[in-house]
Amino acid sequence: MAGWDKMSSGMATVVGNFENMGIPMPGIAGPLIVSLELIGGLLIFLAGPGRAAVDALWLEEDDRARHQIMERAA
Repeated sequence: MAGWDKMSSGMATVVGNFENMGIPMPGIAGPLIVSLELIGGLLIFLAGPGRAAVDALWLEEDDRARHQIMERAA
């Protein structure tokens, strides 16, 4: 959300805030930080369902392995 808030307020506002904070090269740093926050947030958002699917597959394989071990033991 932070990147979207910065983007919606306008780059001039972001650059001005960065100048007030004393961040070096605010004209470059502002757009760079906004872009990183937007892209990073999007990647984290998209990675969630993918991670859940991989975890489900691993759990399914673990269940099969446990079932095979129990069959051999019986």
